[in-house]
Amino acid sequence: MGCLGGSMMTRHEEVRQTLWNTVRVVREDDLQVENAAGWSILSVLEHLAVVEQHIARAMARELESKNFRDIPVHPSLAEAVVDRSRKVAAPEALSPKGLVRTLDQAKETLQASTQLLDKTYLSVASDEELDQLGFRHPLFGVLSIRQWYDFIALHELRHLAQIEEMLKIRNEAKGWE
Repeated sequence: MGCLGGSMMTRHEEVRQTLWNTVRVVREDDLQVENAAGWSILSVLEHLAVVEQHIARAMARELESKNFRDIPVHPSLAEAVVDRSRKVAAPEALSPKGLVRTLDQAKETLQASTQLLDKTYLSVASDEELDQLGFRHPLFGVLSIRQWYDFIALHELRHLAQIEEMLKIRNEAKGWE
């Protein structure tokens, strides 16, 4: 039995539900319209799945390594991740490749990545593993597994705001409010 923290699982589930509630009413052709940076809503959803898969695999490697060490808690992780005034380019490996072409496909891809993540996270046996095993984030340095799990929900919140902004711009262009 794992050591999964209920509050983090709930946050991730809540953010994901809000994401689906936001995009499920969007017309399929609007899901494919690219913003100025060249990303569509489907691109964003694909990126979220790729990031989630990447983090789940890195967590699994770290759990296997048992490389315990002191990992400080990042004091402003939540604020830093959701702050969209700070633009961050996705690394090539985590950028969308255009493989997700429909909302159903996006949902399946994200469900699969979440299952992998949750399976990995549920295998955590102790608070020591949560807090003393971790790996490097390119901007925030080494984060513990606990912080990485929290990061996923925060990262998704950041991109939910991006999607909402894309929809607002799209609706204004169509003359809708």
